[in-house]
Amino acid sequence: MSESEKKERYYFILQRLLNSTPGNPGLEEIKKHAKRLSELSSRHHFIPQYFVEGFCGSDGLLSVYNKAEDRISTRRIPPKSIFFEDGRHTIDLDGLKLSMIEDFLFKDIDSRLAPYLRQMRQKPIDDSLLTTDNQVNLSVFMIDLFWRNPRTDTVAQDLFQRAQLHWTDEINGLPLQDIEREAAYKSDPIYQKLARFGIQAQSMKHMTDDQEKGHTHSKFWEFKKAMFVLGDFPIVFSKFPETHAELATLDRFLPVCSTRIYAEQELIGTSFLKKDALIMNILQIMQAKKFVVAADENLLRQSVSTYKAMKEDESLFAAKKYLFSRIR
Repeated sequence: MSESEKKERYYFILQRLLNSTPGNPGLEEIKKHAKRLSELSSRHHFIPQYFVEGFCGSDGLLSVYNKAEDRISTRRIPPKSIFFEDGRHTIDLDGLKLSMIEDFLFKDIDSRLAPYLRQMRQKPIDDSLLTTDNQVNLSVFMIDLFWRNPRTDTVAQDLFQRAQLHWTDEINGLPLQDIEREAAYKSDPIYQKLARFGIQAQSMKHMTDDQEKGHTHSKFWEFKKAMFVLGDFPIVFSKFPETHAELATLDRFLPVCSTRIYAEQELIGTSFLKKDALIMNILQIMQAKKFVVAADENLLRQSVSTYKAMKEDESLFAAKKYLFSRIR
């Protein structure tokens, strides 16, 4: 089956799901169209592989710190082997398993954003790198990265449960609220997973509305050798975003590869030193739930050792305050 044929079938299934009633989504018709979509993926990455590739060493591999077990692995691994959950985006339609969310929706997002991220790693840091188009796509990438992450599962579920769902009346075309149908949607695991895309869309609208206020400045900094690690929750915000508006406007840092970091801040500094990079790594480890990776094992060991020392003397939050206040 060609990619265009697959896309047509994915579109059909998605439309059938969105326009149906939970418990009665036209299973037989969906199954008929799903039969030829037999390649069910299971390794669903919450940090895209193309992004993780920017933190590999010259051998194309990564050193890994398992924070949950407090150990650095002696075996280096490829980017496909980290930052994923088996079956995270798989949906189950009465025994029919589909990975269309991963294989179609996320794959489409990744194919659109990957070229921009690669540019931001490879092109010289000058005005041509911070075009409006590049900044918008990097903001979209960060929104995707935020809502795709397991750490935001509870936040997304809470937003979905508090949302008011509306449909269009088939007779008069007016908005229609159906309390029973809404309850059915909110309790259905399939629609809970599909709802994440609606939440992302809301965040992107706020990004457009709020960033037009013009108070955010963007900047890249670069080092000649690998200086940055990558944790399983990569964006370091001045505080954890609690609203769509905060996700669009809060000060934040994001390492885009092992040698380069990006910042969006209300007031921005003129330098980013080696000690700042180490603090950034410490915050990456602090935020991580399970895994942190790096191109260089020595860099990873130094970062983990410093993190433990600062945790011991309870200076982690002071380090975060320093990172965000040093530029003011």
